[in-house]
Amino acid sequence: MPARALLLVACSACLLAACGTERTVLPDPNAPPTGASREIDFPRAGVSVRLRRPIDVTRRPAPAVFRFSLPSGAVVSALAYPRDEPVPRSQADLRQARTRLVRAARSRDPRFRLQSARVVRVSGAPGVEVVGTQTLSGGRLQIRSVHLFKGSAEYVFELIGTRKAFGAADRTVFGPMLRTLELTGRIKR
Repeated sequence: MPARALLLVACSACLLAACGTERTVLPDPNAPPTGASREIDFPRAGVSVRLRRPIDVTRRPAPAVFRFSLPSGAVVSALAYPRDEPVPRSQADLRQARTRLVRAARSRDPRFRLQSARVVRVSGAPGVEVVGTQTLSGGRLQIRSVHLFKGSAEYVFELIGTRKAFGAADRTVFGPMLRTLELTGRIKR
């Protein structure tokens, strides 16, 4: 047998002998990001947020601001809409906005199942939070949509994920992200 062929057989045998002897531990897709946090600014939208690494944020064209996916498949997105009409400020205005948002969710998806809808205050801005289950691309997904009103702007922050991924993503990424928001209420068109 020529030396080259013998070397090929010997290398193949070594590779086959090692195959399957080591266990590969896959990362937990629901584990929270553990890296250092960093501030990310979106000055044209009037938004600033802190996120932990290794979350990779994609800037999006207006009215979208940013979007990122987590290893679990959950997706977080942000939008900023300039408003010509006055934004809701009073409790009565916010309750009406809550009713309109729930009605809009049900009109887009007749199978939408509301878990909660409430008036909130995030980063000093009044708003409405809607939590439920909706059908997207044929699948049933959990959503948490937070609409905040400041200055002449409406900001929307959404978390969408499977039932399995949603709770951990909400607790470890989305909730902490909302606590770091800074909003100017001014959107550059």
